[in-house]
Amino acid sequence: MSQGKIQLIHTQDGKEYLTPQKLAKEIEQIVAQNMGRMSLIDIASYIGVGIEVVEPTVLDLCAQAKGQLINSSFITPVYIENFLEELGELVSDLGKVSLSDLTNKHWL
Repeated sequence: MSQGKIQLIHTQDGKEYLTPQKLAKEIEQIVAQNMGRMSLIDIASYIGVGIEVVEPTVLDLCAQAKGQLINSSFITPVYIENFLEELGELVSDLGKVSLSDLTNKHWL
């Protein structure tokens, strides 16, 4: 490890170690469990690592087209698809949608 052959990330409590690949997988899983959208602070807290560790990994996931970083939230295509589906249903049912209602409901 001291020669840089294996890169490990330790959790804040020092009880666990993660590889960068395992960290990316855990981020994808926890965001998926939260309907495809989660703040970087919440991701870091849930996994038990610092935000300075989470942010570069999320940026790597974004570069792989696995999501977008918007206002410090990691948003996956699943969230966007669900949002657009709900928006389409609202427009179909009501004929209109209030922008303020959307921003309040989806924290935009």
